[in-house]
Amino acid sequence: MTWPRAFASLMPSSAAIGKLPDGFHLPEGTWAEGTWAFVFRTWLAACLTLLSCFYLQLEYPATAVVSTIIIAQPVAGMALSKAMYRFVGTIVGAIVALLLTAAFAQDRTMLLAAFTLWIGICAGVGTILRDFRSYSAVLSGYTVAIISIAHIDEPLHVFDAAVARVSAISIAILSTAIVNEIFSRHHAWSNLLRAIKVNVATIKLQLSAVLDEQIAPTVEQRMALAAALMPLRSQLTYAGPELSDGPQRMAGARSVILALFDMISISFALTLGLRELPERRPFITQGISIARKALNRPYPEQLRLELTNLMRKQLEAGDLTLQEAFVLDRLDRLFEQYAFLRDGLRAMRLGHTPIRTAALPVHQDPMTVFLNALRVVLAVGLSCFLCVLSGWPGTSFAIVNTVSFIALGAVSDNPILTGRAALIGFPLGVLTAGLCFFFLLPAISGFPLLMVLIFPFVALSCLLIALGQSQIGMLSGVVFFLLTAPANPQIYDPQVFIDHAVLLVFGGVTIYASLWLALPVSLSRRLLRLAFAFADDLHHTLRGESGVSEEDKVSVQYDRWSQVHRYATARPMTLGRRNLLEQFSILGDLSILVRRAQVALARAPLTSEQRTQARAALTSLQIDPLIQAAQHLLSDAKGQRGLNSLMLLRAAASLYCITLLLKKGQPFLRHFKLHETRGHVSAPERTSLPPPPIAAISPTSAKLHPSYTNGHNQ
Repeated sequence: MTWPRAFASLMPSSAAIGKLPDGFHLPEGTWAEGTWAFVFRTWLAACLTLLSCFYLQLEYPATAVVSTIIIAQPVAGMALSKAMYRFVGTIVGAIVALLLTAAFAQDRTMLLAAFTLWIGICAGVGTILRDFRSYSAVLSGYTVAIISIAHIDEPLHVFDAAVARVSAISIAILSTAIVNEIFSRHHAWSNLLRAIKVNVATIKLQLSAVLDEQIAPTVEQRMALAAALMPLRSQLTYAGPELSDGPQRMAGARSVILALFDMISISFALTLGLRELPERRPFITQGISIARKALNRPYPEQLRLELTNLMRKQLEAGDLTLQEAFVLDRLDRLFEQYAFLRDGLRAMRLGHTPIRTAALPVHQDPMTVFLNALRVVLAVGLSCFLCVLSGWPGTSFAIVNTVSFIALGAVSDNPILTGRAALIGFPLGVLTAGLCFFFLLPAISGFPLLMVLIFPFVALSCLLIALGQSQIGMLSGVVFFLLTAPANPQIYDPQVFIDHAVLLVFGGVTIYASLWLALPVSLSRRLLRLAFAFADDLHHTLRGESGVSEEDKVSVQYDRWSQVHRYATARPMTLGRRNLLEQFSILGDLSILVRRAQVALARAPLTSEQRTQARAALTSLQIDPLIQAAQHLLSDAKGQRGLNSLMLLRAAASLYCITLLLKKGQPFLRHFKLHETRGHVSAPERTSLPPPPIAAISPTSAKLHPSYTNGHNQ
């Protein structure tokens, strides 16, 4: 995803209307399906907004129609979700604008400084949040500019401006909601269901390849699946407003996504385990056959009892090797995920509460939060300085219409793309507005002709979005309505138009310069911080300090992998970059497996001495102690009956799985300077556990592969 999180939420999802990834090349000379319906809905919402504003005699109809262009989405749920968060952000921004104006009504410098600090804080919060919540946070920042900075010379009018803006946005939200509810045929819920079914089918095919031919998923495939599944978390927030029982269905969808994450990991672990088998004995073939049959069954968990009986039989026979126990345990864990998957799909279909609650947390990078906030402060400060230095009258108009896009672009993955879009979108909007204002608008009278007049310009904006040029299309549409400023009666002032047009073109250049100069984004540094996050997370997990559940650990690691995939695929894949992906995969898998082993040991029926020895082997992160501990646990399992034997087998398999990954990643772990240090455990364990030596990755010794870092600083 190359568009920023916050800025992308301004625009319709191009995937929903058939984004063309190669820019302006149309398939076989046709428009993508749904494009013209999206154009019609956007135009109709804009007309309804203008009509309502004219009827109610609102002071700023242009503000309302601009909001309509921004809110318009090709999917009903997305439009409703964005409208809700836009309203919340506007209310917060209006309150802060009134407070800042009251505090610094007589001091412009302090007002600008306070505004710059506030929008920096909002940018930091927007970096932490995702989806339209991120957009709402940034919006609450630049709303202060629209209300307070725009009236910096008239502080007594700030309250009226706040009321007018909230009223205009409320009209835009209501109009957009009505039009989408009546005419939208694209719904976020149906898109989400379709995407989940596609991913379920893909992962089942991957599992079939593993069970039939031991074809392991490549690291690129695993991270590509992570990058495909994590955006579904965002679609959940879009689909919720469409449904009366949205919370229950969304909980089911989150459980499904988490089950798919686990199934991806199981397919990888099964491949490693099957390759370690010296021979495939009949009961292993039978277990694989049971799992293979379950893939195509509507109720796959019904076959789990057959696999469980097979495992108990082999444990009672006493001839089960550690490698075979691991394969059987992974197959059993696969059946667990079958059950969670079907339950989640059923909850999505019927709206009941799923048996598992999954939050799907994401990775947070404090340094990125700080840098984005600082980037916005510097960029907005630079823009304000340039506007004041120019000495032009009415530069507050330029400040208002530049800082908003600076804030949205600065929190993105690649801010310079927003700057380039501003260099094109602002002049394009000025040209279309000039054509309309000087040649077309004076020749018409009456609202019906005004509706006809604005259609081609709204269509141009929507078609640019449909062609994949989302930022340019949205910017051109916003600038068009800002300059033409439809009103009743219409005011024609060519001098004001020219002044504002010059300021907007100047603003586009300012946006590009500010985003280019203010702490330019370094792709290699972001990857390095992700490497630190992987290593630090493993370090804290080994020490027992992670404090997160097994499910949350899986979600965070897959979100990190999706970010690594996004950054890594921004350049052509080379051997060095593929090795880098492999290394990130090993670090993430180790952290997940260590946490799972800790949970398995906590649940297993062990004596205090046995648990202490097993945990000491786990925290050592050394192959030989881990295998010895796993062998002891498997021996104990053979002497147990019922559920206890299976719990001990799960603990043994969890330790053995770590050894498989350590064998695979030994060269990389040496590259990261694996070192010995004194171990620390959580407070409840300190009285019973001696501080064993642990091998942990030191984040301070992390280095990216030189073939990746060279030439990747923007």
